[in-house]
Amino acid sequence: MKKGPTNGPFLLGPLWANLMITTEVPLMSDQEEPIELDLASLLGIGKEPKDFSDISLENYRTHMIVGEIDEFTSQEACEFLLKSYFEDPKTPVTLIINSPGGSCDHGFAIIDLMYTLPFTVRTIAMGQIMSMGFLIFTSGTKGERYMAPNGSFMSHQFSNFLMGKDFEVEATMKLQKMTRDAIVNHLIKCTGLTKKKVQDSLLPAHDVFLTAAECLELGVGDKFMDKAMFAQMAKEADMADVKVKPEKKTATKKAAK
Repeated sequence: MKKGPTNGPFLLGPLWANLMITTEVPLMSDQEEPIELDLASLLGIGKEPKDFSDISLENYRTHMIVGEIDEFTSQEACEFLLKSYFEDPKTPVTLIINSPGGSCDHGFAIIDLMYTLPFTVRTIAMGQIMSMGFLIFTSGTKGERYMAPNGSFMSHQFSNFLMGKDFEVEATMKLQKMTRDAIVNHLIKCTGLTKKKVQDSLLPAHDVFLTAAECLELGVGDKFMDKAMFAQMAKEADMADVKVKPEKKTATKKAAK
């Protein structure tokens, strides 16, 4: 039986894009039955993915702040902190932060709640920890601020835009000073650095990129992320006194015969 090459591109989804498969198959005679090859089944394409929709990190007293800090991420974080406190005011909670920054107002809403609620808020820095994300991370309970070794940390002065009539510009300039003072005082409180050290090391006239080791030296974070930290989180989630209220079942009256 003669053999001939059969070449053809197969688009097999994102993981197999632009993959060229070259095979050699025997040329069929008129008497042979064609062989049907279900390539999709062999590669597992089209199978229903496992459903993890009922699993939430919040069930384990953990919340992720990912992406820009805006009204939505702020609301979600604040709701998580409040619900966790009302469910169990003694067991710590964890905020995992991977953010390039965002709104000062929405960020400080999270920070103020972290300081006000009287329980431990562990923060874990992963990926991007920049600008307002940087400020939220360092707001964690001292001794419980963990850093991924390859995280990208960045601190800088906040940005603003001035435009309008004289009285509007003056009002905005006052707001600028209030925000600037709030950031400086916040970093002094979180790091233990002097005002001059904060301004020189964390808030100079340019972006400051830091490694996790440099953040450790400046008092921005406390420890490197490790297995023991996750083991402790699992233990705390298991110990959490979460009371789940059963759903109320609506009784239906049978019609009288």
